[in-house]
Amino acid sequence: MDWVYDIFGPILLLLLVLGPFLLFRYFMKVGGGPQAGGSLPPLNLPVVSEWATEQGLAYRSMVSGNDRRFARLLQGANGLKWNWVCGLYHGRWMQAFCCRSASPVPKSVGVVILRCKYRLNRLLIRPQKSLDVFGKAAKLMDIDFESWEFNQQFVVKAGGRKWAYYVLHQEAMEVLLKYGRDFGIEFNGHWAMIWQESPMTPDDIYRAFAVLANVLDMIPAYRMKKRSR
Repeated sequence: MDWVYDIFGPILLLLLVLGPFLLFRYFMKVGGGPQAGGSLPPLNLPVVSEWATEQGLAYRSMVSGNDRRFARLLQGANGLKWNWVCGLYHGRWMQAFCCRSASPVPKSVGVVILRCKYRLNRLLIRPQKSLDVFGKAAKLMDIDFESWEFNQQFVVKAGGRKWAYYVLHQEAMEVLLKYGRDFGIEFNGHWAMIWQESPMTPDDIYRAFAVLANVLDMIPAYRMKKRSR
């Protein structure tokens, strides 16, 4: 009977490990969970709407439609976004909103997107999570930088290492370590996005905007001009 254990033992072990997760995913899809067509009630609507009016920004309590610029994060349930704000903010075209993330366990995220004059190569910067440690140890992911503290705090992926180093030089890393530890950042073409894993208040929107604008402004000008050709 040893051959039975040798064949079916690993399968049973795998089911024991993955079973609870698969049941949870099934509930989320068909059992009335957040992905079953529902959406979170809008948060802080009066606060954000009043702030948007003061800033001269367009405001909608709820909009729909999937965002293809950053599909990995933004393709949430029904493409619903709430507290949607758009317009010229401190001299930059900005869009801000809250939505469901497209992660395996959907969560509410606050997002700020800026329009960039020059085309940006793909780049992802996000706070490090517990499981990322194993990937880093096995050299399966991430780009390392000279700052040990930055390597411990963030995971960075890019189309090329040189581009990541052009963006994340010493000054940019200091800004993220001081003001942006809770934010993720992603570049795609003429768009730059920053997000946090919770809905944004007006203060959060300003802080996210300031962090992302500083990171963009600190990219060496000759590198930006070269990429615009």
